[in-house]
Amino acid sequence: MRSLHRLGPLALLLALALSQALVAAAQPADQAVENGWFSSQTGPGDGTGFGVTDRDGIPFWTEFQNAGGVARLGYPVSRRWMAGPFTYQAFHKAVLQWQPGQGVFYVNIYDNLSAAGFDDWLLAAKQVPRPRAFPQDSGQPFSVVVQNHVALLDENAAIKAAWNANPNWLRAYGLPVAYQDFGGVRVLRAQRAVLQQWVAATSFTRAGAVVVSNGGDHYKQAGLILTAAAAPHAVTETPSTVTPTAEPSPTPVVPPTTTTTVVPAEQPNPAPEIGSVTTIVASPLFSSDRTVWVGKLTGGIARSTDGGVSYARVNRGLGNLAVHAVAPSPAVSSDNLVLAGTNTGIYRSTDKGATWGATTGLPAARIAHNGPVESL
Repeated sequence: MRSLHRLGPLALLLALALSQALVAAAQPADQAVENGWFSSQTGPGDGTGFGVTDRDGIPFWTEFQNAGGVARLGYPVSRRWMAGPFTYQAFHKAVLQWQPGQGVFYVNIYDNLSAAGFDDWLLAAKQVPRPRAFPQDSGQPFSVVVQNHVALLDENAAIKAAWNANPNWLRAYGLPVAYQDFGGVRVLRAQRAVLQQWVAATSFTRAGAVVVSNGGDHYKQAGLILTAAAAPHAVTETPSTVTPTAEPSPTPVVPPTTTTTVVPAEQPNPAPEIGSVTTIVASPLFSSDRTVWVGKLTGGIARSTDGGVSYARVNRGLGNLAVHAVAPSPAVSSDNLVLAGTNTGIYRSTDKGATWGATTGLPAARIAHNGPVESL
């Protein structure tokens, strides 16, 4: 009798665990929720996962459907999170950004990973080539810039066909920036996506097929998504948007790989290397302050304070938005005012370009190839 008494709590625990497992098993992997859909495919197997909704007037669910759903974007891999004034959500193959008053854009996943110092890791762990330089873009109209970049598609007919099969390739992928044949896989890197052609059959595709790599997972593994936003939730939960506890955003953490890759801290570079240069402007007081601003197609602004010998990114509040013009005030030494012309309007800095804020009162002038604004 004493032995049976001892078995009572154990049997109760086993029954409870079994009932929880049965509930999780009975729960559908996908199901409708208010203003959207819930998926548990990227959860740990206990029925938790991530929802994508149009909650709070942010139409991520609508964009997800319009983009082609799981076939194009994959399943959600995060909750919503905020950085600066913008709201984000990651999916297997994309990261979406909501700009109030502007709409939904696709984040430049691979430009941002590059800017954060992850090119070596991408090459070693993910077989993603480093971005190449396009000096021929400088000073050219956008139509010429597009032709310069899409010429990379001629390296691989299968990838080119898959690229063109997406009628919204410019919005979803951005511009091609590199191509490399790794032997077993041939890879095209773009600003927002990576396309792979696998030579031999794999567990996820047939030989010769072209797939879009899981860029959202790469973003998540690199630590560019807030930790709390990466935590799955129950279908019955309406998760609040995750906000950073402090500025700046969390420092990216290099995920473990079979190859040890040292990711350097952000350092001033001899010259801005991310994206093509669109404009170079010297301070009106260059002879005394030695300041130069460089606007870039995919990398915001870089600034030199030593006459152009070395540069550092000055993108807080501006991020990777393309910059087409930079205008320092004639009295910049006293008022510290610098203006930047971007594809969504004019940004203003009152500290010589260290931080930026959007101006108001002007209609948004959007160029299709540029989308996400990053608050880094």
